[in-house]
Amino acid sequence: MKKAIFLIVSLAIMIQLAGCGSQNQFTNSLTFGTGIGGNGFSLVGESTSFSLKALAGNPIYFRLESEADVDGRFLRLYFNDIYNKDYTLPQSYGHITLSSFPITNTGTYVIKAYYVKTVIDIGQETWITTSTITVTQ
Repeated sequence: MKKAIFLIVSLAIMIQLAGCGSQNQFTNSLTFGTGIGGNGFSLVGESTSFSLKALAGNPIYFRLESEADVDGRFLRLYFNDIYNKDYTLPQSYGHITLSSFPITNTGTYVIKAYYVKTVIDIGQETWITTSTITVTQ
């Protein structure tokens, strides 16, 4: 009887643990839009192509979702490997970040997202994802 209970409990634990790995609902993605939705976790006007005229001086908003937790790191975006912008995140945990950046020139921008952890005054970068946007007149 004890063996049967042990086997049932062991089987139940194995089934539960097997499902744990597939429960991460987050993916590594970087999307862009013209604003933040009412729920605070989505974008409006999602696109990969923007017009400076239509933006009328407003920034491009982004939504970064990562499989890995923020884990106390900050976010760094690289634009065409020419310049970067750092974002201090409002909390030290989570999987979703929404913010914005200004764009004043037309062109195609390859944007790479990294989490950065400071280790003895050196930024240790962990790549999350890369996306591309086009900005026209």
